[in-house]
Amino acid sequence: MKQSSILKGQRTDAEGELRKYKTRKSQLEAIRNNLNSDFEDSARSVTNHCNNAKSDMSSGINLNGRNVALSSLFWNEEGISDSDLSQSRSYIVSEINAVQTKISDLEREIGSLNSRITAAEDKEKEEMLEKLKSMFT
Repeated sequence: MKQSSILKGQRTDAEGELRKYKTRKSQLEAIRNNLNSDFEDSARSVTNHCNNAKSDMSSGINLNGRNVALSSLFWNEEGISDSDLSQSRSYIVSEINAVQTKISDLEREIGSLNSRITAAEDKEKEEMLEKLKSMFT
């Protein structure tokens, strides 16, 4: 089998793998974008509802002859955070970076294979010309 044919087969395999990784990256980016938009919108909505409730409760109630704000009984001033969501985002970003690294490696490999294919085809043409010359001399 000719060297250029072997290299073309390798290039075809690399291009297939590249398509697979680009699809994976697109899927991961869609997940990341959904996490960023849907969950943040929901979190904002919950925070707004909590702030409204806190504001409504700020007038307080009379407890044992003292005025006590309900917010001091129920509200956590530290804020709301979802560590699982944060870890998920971190994992997805790490996975996107790993996939992008693989995509870059495959693109370099395909570029190298293209150069090697051109060189192999040039060499094969030279060899064919030499054979033809030797047949007629």
